[in-house]
Amino acid sequence: MAPPSVTVYTLRGGFLAGDVFYGTVELNFRALQEEQVEEVHVKLRGYAATSIFRNNQRARQIVELVRLDQSLWTRGTLYPPPGSDVLSIPFRFLLPAELPPSFIFRHPVADAYIRYHVEAVGVRPGLLKMNKRCLRPFIVFTPDEAGSLVKPELQIGQLWTGAWLTATEHKRIRRAFWGDYGDVQLEFKRPSAVVYPVLSDIPFVITIATISKPIKLEDGKKPWPSPPLEPSAVHLELKHTVWVQAGIWDQTSTQTLTSLGGMGGSIGSVSIETHEDEWLPDDEDKKKGRWRKKVSFSSSFKLKHTPTFNFPFITLEYFLHVKVHFGGLLNSLSIDIPTTVGSGMTPLTGDVDLDNQRDEALPRFEDLDLPP
Repeated sequence: MAPPSVTVYTLRGGFLAGDVFYGTVELNFRALQEEQVEEVHVKLRGYAATSIFRNNQRARQIVELVRLDQSLWTRGTLYPPPGSDVLSIPFRFLLPAELPPSFIFRHPVADAYIRYHVEAVGVRPGLLKMNKRCLRPFIVFTPDEAGSLVKPELQIGQLWTGAWLTATEHKRIRRAFWGDYGDVQLEFKRPSAVVYPVLSDIPFVITIATISKPIKLEDGKKPWPSPPLEPSAVHLELKHTVWVQAGIWDQTSTQTLTSLGGMGGSIGSVSIETHEDEWLPDDEDKKKGRWRKKVSFSSSFKLKHTPTFNFPFITLEYFLHVKVHFGGLLNSLSIDIPTTVGSGMTPLTGDVDLDNQRDEALPRFEDLDLPP
């Protein structure tokens, strides 16, 4: 198969809004001659679009976010080095600082996407001649100064030394519509940070404490409720709430994205600490009492999704959902924690050489759950 006349390459798979976009166009002069290409230019484009289906009708909205063009070659201007048919021409664009991040959302009644691509075009004059094209999508992230400050403290294998935030929920439950009550408490502890950067290790501790309904000590019955002893019985999920607008309609949807941190059957290593049980005798009948039990699960999770953003007709927000069920009707306890996701990166400043690009400071974009 003959090589293409025009091929575009990008320095990496993703870039920050407000940063410099670097790329290279590779020209095969043998193919350029055969295909009668007279000029080559590159186009960088970005679009945001929404769609809502309602009342057997579909409303759509689309906006062009960025339009950048650059002419790279015309016939007779540049040639490949001696002994080669290939010439590589570098190019760069300054991305607007206000660009929203790459995003895709699908729902039975609403869709939304924010996508970017760069395209090299080989122009072939003539009504019946199609231009030669090579299109390559790329990811855009938004700058995140707050996340960049906390990111070094959330590296793999590094203990969190900062402050912690704790959310607590308490409930009285019983097995059926009658009988004595037991007490359950759910506690979720995580780093005190304004933003959680993508692909950083976010440590957490889930503690479940119970005080059983009254029982006789000599009966030997299993106390109820009791905290679960396996992480698969405790759920830690990342959910998002997406608001989209298309024309006069809007739609708000909440979806579960993934389970996290080895909880609820997800992948991950979890440390389990079972605290010593405590017998709480009844004040009046010393043969009766309650058992206080407590179990803690410690692990960490990574976030791999589009950073939180607010665009005129698309809004993306996240929250962590922690849930445990103790058996019986309505005997669940849950906590929702609003969570801001950031890129953990700030733009490069000035005219920086390619060799000095801070690629190690950027996330591995192939590890992210983002649209191409």
